[in-house]
Amino acid sequence: MMKIRKHYLIIFISIMMDLSLFFLVDKYETKLYEIIFIWNLFWISQYALESHFKIPKRNISEKTTIALAGGTILLASFSALMGTFTYGQSLINGFLAQRLWLSCWLMYFPFRYWMKKGYVTTAGLIRVLKIVSIIFFCIAYLQYVVGDRFLFTHVSLSERYDENRFRFDVDYLILLSGFLLDDILGKKQYRKQNMLFLLASIGVVSLISKARMQTITLICGLIFAFMLKRQSSRRKIYVFISIIVFFVMFLYSPIGQDIIATLSGTEQVISVDTLTVRTLSREYYVNLLKSRWYTILFGYGYPSNNSPMALEINNPMVDIYLYYTSDVGIVDPLFHYGLTGITWWLVMIIISIHKAHKIFKSSNQVAYLQLPFIVILGCITLVPIAFKSLILIPLYIAMLDNKYIAMLDNKK
Repeated sequence: MMKIRKHYLIIFISIMMDLSLFFLVDKYETKLYEIIFIWNLFWISQYALESHFKIPKRNISEKTTIALAGGTILLASFSALMGTFTYGQSLINGFLAQRLWLSCWLMYFPFRYWMKKGYVTTAGLIRVLKIVSIIFFCIAYLQYVVGDRFLFTHVSLSERYDENRFRFDVDYLILLSGFLLDDILGKKQYRKQNMLFLLASIGVVSLISKARMQTITLICGLIFAFMLKRQSSRRKIYVFISIIVFFVMFLYSPIGQDIIATLSGTEQVISVDTLTVRTLSREYYVNLLKSRWYTILFGYGYPSNNSPMALEINNPMVDIYLYYTSDVGIVDPLFHYGLTGITWWLVMIIISIHKAHKIFKSSNQVAYLQLPFIVILGCITLVPIAFKSLILIPLYIAMLDNKYIAMLDNKK
């Protein structure tokens, strides 16, 4: 009987809770987010007791990442303070409203420590992500087949292209896609299996979630990674032709036509209301931000659910439109954390790209470069993943640091 290692199980459970138990419960109605916070706090505390906040042979690269992860506490503090001025909410409520996000980011420390100690490996984490994906695919495709006749998942349901649209959170599938492409182009073992995983992921994003921008970023991210990848010319030509054929077929689909309309600015396919409300809401949040010099620097503050005024300002009903910060891409963190938050994010992106590029030059792995590319490309309308209450980016950075340090050690 195969023994399941404790640390992989911990990470699997963490991802499962991030995905609202694979979308079978509502994270907020069931107070699952409180359980996630306590769960994260427990493992952070255990790491602190076991390591005394020390990682053996810590170098400048790790110190920089640790500063970035710890910097989230400063961002949350500034945002909570701004909320007292702009919303009139208490400092404690403003800070507590961000506790889940903070706990997710601080999970970087146990993740990195476990990898440093050899409790988990990158290959093992990729296997965990594949197991997560298999369960994800089963639930998502089953829900798509039964449609609205029997809604057993707790995801937003709407209609697009005269079909049901189930808004599954696909960020973990996007993280896995780069590693899948590396294996498809670099290893003969399990190549067909990895191609099925990749096609199933594209299907969830484009067919089931029908997410325009996420489809654009995923396809462009795969093409970007593929073009960087170094492999035999015959295989590259074969895969490139396959991608082109798939892409042309995709562009003639309803969502493909919608994406063309998005990029060209025409409104024949896209709902005018969708474009209008997004433009108006961006202007609304930016104008509020520019109303005071200190809100430009530190943001307008993160809203607490206990503050009706904060909720009304963040999600106002203007004429016939309801505005959401989650629908305006990078304007969301800009509004909540100001230029300080955007600077923190850019520094993190630049450092990640620097390390990922070094890894690519050394090992021809493109997965670590692909994710920053996708995040930057999608920030026009998608909130950067680093500002979501998920362990995804801390997990990615722990994997990135582990690979980068191993590369440096091999060169000595």
